[in-house]
Amino acid sequence: YDTLARALEAGITDAAGLFGMPAPTGGDTVLNKIAHDHPPDGVEALAALRESNGRVLAYPDMAAVATVDRVGREEGLYVEPSSAIAWLALDALIADGTVNPDTRTVMLACGSGFRETEVVIAARPPTR
Repeated sequence: YDTLARALEAGITDAAGLFGMPAPTGGDTVLNKIAHDHPPDGVEALAALRESNGRVLAYPDMAAVATVDRVGREEGLYVEPSSAIAWLALDALIADGTVNPDTRTVMLACGSGFRETEVVIAARPPTR
């Protein structure tokens, strides 16, 4: 279970509380750009989440890898799995009504898929 999600639920606001939390369990992940036991900017992230009424959404590796393909097909972008989950989060926010046609939404896709090609292929080998 994500450290930020647990810290947000627990009301943690400082570095001592955040870094005192046990690391999440679950093993290796292809989401290596965002998978931190204790995010270095976690206190700032928690403050931003509280100020914006935000929440933490988490997705499994295979959903992220499948979304790399989807983003390529639909948007013409080759993003890494850690960036692709922004599209999964947008889907969830549209489905629950948080985002609607009158909502301005900005998604950051900072990581090129070229940096993670080996990870994507290992997780989901090409088919013919």
